[in-house]
Amino acid sequence: MRIIKNTEFLPMTDVVKEMLEKRNKGTEDCVLTTQIAKCVGMSAPDLNSFLIDLGVLKRTKCGSLKIASEYSEMGLTKQRVAFRFTARGTFVEDQFPVWTEEGVRFLENKLKVKLNIKQNSINN
Repeated sequence: MRIIKNTEFLPMTDVVKEMLEKRNKGTEDCVLTTQIAKCVGMSAPDLNSFLIDLGVLKRTKCGSLKIASEYSEMGLTKQRVAFRFTARGTFVEDQFPVWTEEGVRFLENKLKVKLNIKQNSINN
């Protein structure tokens, strides 16, 4: 019989946190759609719908948002990951776009506004 020490197990929250850090590496300086939406007096879902209407974003078959293919090589967004449990208890990974500095400038041009987003608030 093997005795297992508590130190051999990480709590589930630590495992998920580690997975998120690995998958989201490189997106730390990106801006959430929620932050941009607040700057223009909209909700994030409304801004996403507007950007879909403009052809900037599109929905995948599974319902996730991503940058439209014509903009995909411009470095406007990166994909960030979040985890959640479904109503059936399945652990799933959701992906969503976050905006790079170039993406924020692009949106300023598209939306015809100046976005005042503090750099140090980007990770919130």
